[in-house]
Amino acid sequence: MKKSFILIACAVTGFASAQNIVSNGDFSHSTYTHGGWDEISSSSAITSVYGWHSVGNDLAGIGVGYLGATNQEIDLSGGHDQGGTGIYQVLNTKANQTYKLSFDVYTGGGYGYPGGVDVSFAGQQYANLQGYAGSNASLDRKQYTYFFNATSATTTLDFMDNHGVVSHIGNVDCQAVPEPSTFFGLGLPFIAFAGRRLKKKA
Repeated sequence: MKKSFILIACAVTGFASAQNIVSNGDFSHSTYTHGGWDEISSSSAITSVYGWHSVGNDLAGIGVGYLGATNQEIDLSGGHDQGGTGIYQVLNTKANQTYKLSFDVYTGGGYGYPGGVDVSFAGQQYANLQGYAGSNASLDRKQYTYFFNATSATTTLDFMDNHGVVSHIGNVDCQAVPEPSTFFGLGLPFIAFAGRRLKKKA
């Protein structure tokens, strides 16, 4: 009996798990200076962010330990803290499918930096997302989560600096949200099979 229910749980969980459709969402493909940052521009050794397209010509790769970062991040304002710069990625989506988008924002509130981030996804724009304004830099990061319905087979996700000073993003994750019927549709055959096995044993 115990084995049958374990099989049911594994089967349903396996089908229900979703994948991040964002390429290099954690910005770990490249290695940035530990405790520091690296300029990303046409005039530097690092000229792009893998998996993303750049807007403007000034971004920065943030290494672990810089301004309290526990994971690598991208500073949309770059090394020169200028506005009008950012990154975007065209995601493979499914029309009428709901997606969950989450990402971290750090805007230097603990150090008094006036950073900010604009994010657009599926035609929805959210402006001036600010990190936690506290005195502890390690806590000065906030995760944002949104749900969107895609309208076509591709959807552009973009992040833009809207203040010009310390506008970091990290841990970008976008996953399809399974329909409730999917869980039941996948789980019921296994439940029925287990039920027959239990009845037979009895």
